[in-house]
Amino acid sequence: MLLARMTVNLFAALAAAASLAACGGSAADDSRSEFQRDREKLETRYNRLRGTYAGTIDPGEGGGQIEKVEIAMYVDYRDGGVDPEGNPRFLPLLLARFHLPDFVGENDRESLKADYDEITGRIIFTRAAAGGPAGEGGAAASGASAFSIRGTFRGDAIEGEVVRNGGTWGRLDVKRVSDAASSPAGGEDEAERRRRAKIFESIQGVYRGKVESSGIDFAGQLTITLTQRPGVGPSGKTIQLPVLTARFARLDAGDPMMLSWYMSDVSYNAQTRFITMATNAADAGRAGSAVSGAGVFAGEGRVAAGKADLRLTDHRGAVGRFRGTRVSR
Repeated sequence: MLLARMTVNLFAALAAAASLAACGGSAADDSRSEFQRDREKLETRYNRLRGTYAGTIDPGEGGGQIEKVEIAMYVDYRDGGVDPEGNPRFLPLLLARFHLPDFVGENDRESLKADYDEITGRIIFTRAAAGGPAGEGGAAASGASAFSIRGTFRGDAIEGEVVRNGGTWGRLDVKRVSDAASSPAGGEDEAERRRRAKIFESIQGVYRGKVESSGIDFAGQLTITLTQRPGVGPSGKTIQLPVLTARFARLDAGDPMMLSWYMSDVSYNAQTRFITMATNAADAGRAGSAVSGAGVFAGEGRVAAGKADLRLTDHRGAVGRFRGTRVSR
């Protein structure tokens, strides 16, 4: 009799354990199904926006030049924790590469993350996590100026506003030109090198002409050189990037090198043809003069079609206007 009761109790315990296991399995299955549904909804939502968009940023009247812009939108995945059985979960993330093909400078390329509301069409881009590239210097997001895009996605177009440095940069208007947003051949870093080299090669060379000043006019020579300098590429890695340097020399001083200024801070916009150049602290120290500020020199203006037209300044103020023609590359 006792043995029979023990047998019954054992079967009851096993049945209860089986029931609990079944309940646990059902809960795990429900959790997996819910996560799968959520992931598929996000994938469907984000895949509608995948592709490459091209258009412009228009600062508006009096705000500067209209810039060409490209935005490549793609889907990646982020850590979504683990399921009840300890297996990893991954959630889709909408990302974008923002790129100004004709300009090298702050905000010429940005790695962005996006938030999209499919009901209203609202889309917001902000910088991706710190450590990625952010502008010409590749500064991490934590130390770079603020940058964001707020707009609306309709059909194959995005319209909105680009904000940087705490103010509006301009009106964004882009349209999808391709459903693909794949990386270019050789990777993003190599594409960035090619882009910069193409822009800068168009103006490198030696320009000779005359400086018109308030005093005596004199002959001058501007040499624009394409070189390379370590910088952070789109991948976040440190690579050698093409940059411009410049040297201006007075040709009425005997040996031009005896009265010349080296400028390593050069910025050029291939769309507007506007160029700025200036000595930095290291450049100024090369002047070899005991006069305070004697090594300071700067110029700004336009370089296009083999012609240079610049306003020059030094530590005393305005030097004059240089107009030169390229005589060699």
